[in-house]
Amino acid sequence: MTDAETVDTGMIDRTTTDRATTARGGCRRAAAVRLAVVAMAAVAVITACIGAWGLASGGDDADGAVADVSAALTVMLTPDPADARGYVEQVLDASAGAQRRRIESGRAALTEYVAALSVRPAGRIVSAGLEDADGDSATVLAVAQATDPTLIGGTSDDDRVTVRITAVREADRWLITDTEASA
Repeated sequence: MTDAETVDTGMIDRTTTDRATTARGGCRRAAAVRLAVVAMAAVAVITACIGAWGLASGGDDADGAVADVSAALTVMLTPDPADARGYVEQVLDASAGAQRRRIESGRAALTEYVAALSVRPAGRIVSAGLEDADGDSATVLAVAQATDPTLIGGTSDDDRVTVRITAVREADRWLITDTEASA
């Protein structure tokens, strides 16, 4: 082998080595980029899951307030004249604070009114949703259809009544503290 051939072979070997090194470096960079993308995707998924869990747990509170208030309003709208005392007890059981005190102070009049009804009033919640919530306090806005809307603050001329209900969470349920018919 001549000196020229040796130099050419060395140049070829070095060029091949440089290309291989460059190729390996490119593969390493590509692998690093893939790893970074996978890591960012994992962080995004974990963050989304934590956010969804937070929203879901907060949603449970809101759903609980709306469900408990809707159930209590349905009880208030559908008294049984044959069991007026039982009706008042059910309403008291779903009430707290000022609402409970009002019902307790007017217990005799409410019992008498319900017992004097000739037919059992019908009522249902058409729509209800959370207007505001702050910890253990919530405001629910509901639209009720009732044959006797006076039971929840409406007038006897109303077929549907919109009611703003303030509720508090006590133990594991929401209790009504105030009802206010809205125009």
